[in-house]
Amino acid sequence: MGRKIPGKKCKKIKDPEKQRAARLESLKGKINSPPAFPDVQETPHSLERLIRLKEKCKETKVFFKRQRKSKKFKIDTEKLMGKEVDLPGMTKPVRNVPNINQREGENEIQYVHRVERLCQNIIKESKFEKKFGVEVCRNPDSGAIEEVRKCLDEDPVKQKRSPKNSSRSEIKKLKRSKCKKALRKLSKLERNGNDFSHLQDNVKFGEVVDQPPALKVLPRKADVRDSESKPGKKDLLLKKLLAPKSTSTVTTGKIKWREMPVGEKMRIEQERENAIKAYKLLKAQKYKNSE
Repeated sequence: MGRKIPGKKCKKIKDPEKQRAARLESLKGKINSPPAFPDVQETPHSLERLIRLKEKCKETKVFFKRQRKSKKFKIDTEKLMGKEVDLPGMTKPVRNVPNINQREGENEIQYVHRVERLCQNIIKESKFEKKFGVEVCRNPDSGAIEEVRKCLDEDPVKQKRSPKNSSRSEIKKLKRSKCKKALRKLSKLERNGNDFSHLQDNVKFGEVVDQPPALKVLPRKADVRDSESKPGKKDLLLKKLLAPKSTSTVTTGKIKWREMPVGEKMRIEQERENAIKAYKLLKAQKYKNSE
C-alpha cells in the first residue's frame, strides 16, 4: 500500500475586519502621510525616467533613414541605333526601329513589358506582310498606318508569267484591290487586339435617350415572318370564323390500298388484268411475225 495522502485541514474563518485593521496598522506612517522634511523632497520617478532618456539621447547618435533618390536616367533607344548586325540569309533591309523611350513614372519592369508587346506586334505585322506580299508603312512618330504598298516581285520568271492580254490598268486595279484587302485585314487584327475599345460609345454631357436604337439591317440567316411584321396577316380565330365557307372540297393526293373501298379495288384489279392480257397478246403477235 502506498503513502496516505493527507487531506486539506479545515481552517477556521477569520474576521475580515480584524484582518483589515492589522493591514492598516502595518501601513501606518507609509502612505497618505505628510512629508517629514518639507524642504527636502524626493524627485518623482517619472521625472527621473525623463532625465535618463535625455542623457541617453545625448550619448547615442541618431541614424536617419536616407530617402531613396529617384533615377534621373531613363532608358533611351536612340543609343542603340546603328548597332544592327546583318545576319546571313537576310534579303530585306532592317526595319527602322521607333524610339521607345521610358515614360515619366514608368519603372523598368513596366518598360520591358511594353517593349515586349511592341515586339510581338511587329512580328505579327511581318508575318502578315509575308502572307499577303505587301509592305506596311507606319508613321515613325505616332506609329499609325500611313500606306500599304504591294511588294515588287523580284523573280523575273514570275514577272513573265503575267497575262499578255491584261492591260496595265487591270494590273494596277488588281494590285490596288489586294492592298485594300490587306489594309482591312490589318485593321481588323488591330481592333481584335484592342479588346472592345472600338465598340465604346462617347456619350456627351446632358444627352438624353428616349428609346433603344432601331435596327435597320437584319442579321444574316434571320427568320423573317411576314405574319409578325405586317398587320392583318396573323391567323387569328376571328379571321377563320369570318372567312367564307367553301362549298366544294377537293381532295388531292393518293389513297392507301387498305383504305380504298371494295368497288374501287375491284375496278383497279380488272383494269390491271386487262392490261396484262393486252400485253401478252401483243407479245404473241410480235413473235408470230418474227417467225
